[in-house]
Amino acid sequence: MSVPNSPTSEETDTKKKRGSLQQSSRKSISEKKDEQGNSVNVPAYLGLVSSPNSTIEEKRTSIVNIDPKQSEGNLRSITSANLDGLLVTLKESVKDSKYPGFAEAFIATHSYFLDSLQLASKLMEFFYVEDKVIAEVFFVWIDIYTEDFKEEMMIYFNMFLTNISGKGGEFKAVADRLHRHLNKKIKERQEALLEETEREEIEQMAIERTGGGIFRRVPDINFLLTVSAKQMAMQLSLAECKAFREIPLREFLHMAWQKGGKDGKRGKLLARFIDRSNRVSWWIATCVLVVSHDKKKRRKMIQFWIEVITECININNFQTALQLFTGLNLTPVQRLKSEWKDLSKKSKVRYQEIQTFFDPEMNYKRYREKMKKNRPTRYTVAKCNITRFDDDRGKRG
Repeated sequence: MSVPNSPTSEETDTKKKRGSLQQSSRKSISEKKDEQGNSVNVPAYLGLVSSPNSTIEEKRTSIVNIDPKQSEGNLRSITSANLDGLLVTLKESVKDSKYPGFAEAFIATHSYFLDSLQLASKLMEFFYVEDKVIAEVFFVWIDIYTEDFKEEMMIYFNMFLTNISGKGGEFKAVADRLHRHLNKKIKERQEALLEETEREEIEQMAIERTGGGIFRRVPDINFLLTVSAKQMAMQLSLAECKAFREIPLREFLHMAWQKGGKDGKRGKLLARFIDRSNRVSWWIATCVLVVSHDKKKRRKMIQFWIEVITECININNFQTALQLFTGLNLTPVQRLKSEWKDLSKKSKVRYQEIQTFFDPEMNYKRYREKMKKNRPTRYTVAKCNITRFDDDRGKRG
């Protein structure tokens, strides 16, 4: 006779939390005072989530340090703050334009300070006790990270909507808007996940048909000679930009791009982006090595990619420039001594400049200085050096 598995302590805690939330949905904590001194009834379920520095129970001092050197006009650059200061800034960010993008950045990175239930609890406290405009933060949250609204979070959020809807008037209007918006985004997310699965299947079938995809194909040298280096740099930049913009901000957190990272499952698009970078490097090396047995054609191929790297740097696309440079710097390509020796004087000078620019000395000092000085252009691809691709792993110190 089979015996059912005993629930784990984690499952038991989860069921208890759900039960406690559901039983407490209609109760109220004793009256609290808002900023104007008016009495406010705060739902009991807010007390069930352990939240640091409770706005309800204890008023704390908010601290936000602004860097005047990095601030421009009405914009403010925050260098440091405590949790209450960040939450106050979060509220202010939806009321004026002093902190553009702050709400999106804070919601993306809030797991460094508190979990999603705790953040939701803090926002609800603000809503009841201080400022109703905080509801706009929930709209931003739902917009960019719908996946956070699941299980206990959904129970908790639905209690919040039910409670404020019961107050009628503008409260009910806000609750109805949030409810419709959440349902819409959940549906869109489900459809997007389905489309992504279908797209991945199609891409895999295409790779199998072509024997490895586009990175196995080598462009003909005669074709490349009809394309300017600037045109090639722009097209590569557009492709790189598209791939980069698809990566959610959260995939850059908690070492998500590493298989053994804390959130390895959530670093899928970033891991794919890194893999693409490595594939481009190998593709450039393949273009040089198999284009022809003719040394002159291989030399022309090397010169062409040196020109493309230069153009990529000129339009501030350092990501693609580094990929191409890495491809030319791989050992099999560097062994073509005769081809490198016969490069034109102009190409030799430019390659030396590229080597100097990407010199890893002092943590890529020249690279970082240029990134800091140059303003973005329409073809700029933001680049975060996550890992360095190196052909010779044995040389790593």
